[in-house]
Amino acid sequence: MARPRSYEHLKRRRVISFRTTVSEFARLSFNAQVADCPVHQWVRDRVIDEIRQPEITISSHVNPALIHELHYVGNNLNQLVKNAHIFGRVSPKVEELCSRVDRLIERALKEIS
Repeated sequence: MARPRSYEHLKRRRVISFRTTVSEFARLSFNAQVADCPVHQWVRDRVIDEIRQPEITISSHVNPALIHELHYVGNNLNQLVKNAHIFGRVSPKVEELCSRVDRLIERALKEIS
């Protein structure tokens, strides 16, 4: 049986090459060995992951406790939306949570300005 054709957009056709020092290559080789993959695969994965990861910076003007509170509220909101999708109904807590989010956003905007 013949091997199925791969999709054209998934074929790797471009080559990127670069030079390293002996110590840089040793470090890359060690990391690849720990990950149990070839060096080129390890480097590709690191580069692609770095490209995909957005850089998040937190302004020093915002209170860390406020960020924690927003995280907590976001968690609750996520759970409510998940339940709404599963059970087909919206919890009465959603309105309360939305007003809480509004208050937190107003507080954050006041702290920044």
